[in-house]
Amino acid sequence: MRIPVLMTALLFSTSALADAPRATDFKWLSGCWGYTQGGSSYEEHWLNAAGNSILGIAHRDADGYTRDFDYLRIVTSGDGFDLVTQPRGDAELRYGMTARKGTSASFESLSATGFPSRITYEYLPPDALNVRMEGKSEDGKPMSNVFPMRRKACN
Repeated sequence: MRIPVLMTALLFSTSALADAPRATDFKWLSGCWGYTQGGSSYEEHWLNAAGNSILGIAHRDADGYTRDFDYLRIVTSGDGFDLVTQPRGDAELRYGMTARKGTSASFESLSATGFPSRITYEYLPPDALNVRMEGKSEDGKPMSNVFPMRRKACN
């Protein structure tokens, strides 16, 4: 009698693990991405997914100076994922995943009060990545930024 119960428990735990979120679900994000417009550039560098996360860093340069940088990570959280950012290395801002389809994922703010309140990553094979940031400006007006990045060599 114990063997069927044990087999049933093992079967359910194995199928639950198969459906559990894995950081490798974001393997399409790994690598280096860049966007340049005028004298300004924006880049994101993402490591290969490992454990329950994929780690990245973003930076924006203008006029020969680093203007902004972020530490980034996408981590498993419950039955989904969270995007965690640390702008300029400051306190964490957490965004919960609200939509995911293939190589596109949207995250909405769980802790951020300013811009952006929503971040969407969309990979367009073979070498394009659009990052859209949406929210409200300091005066409450809707605003968005889109970074149409291309895969680039990691330096």
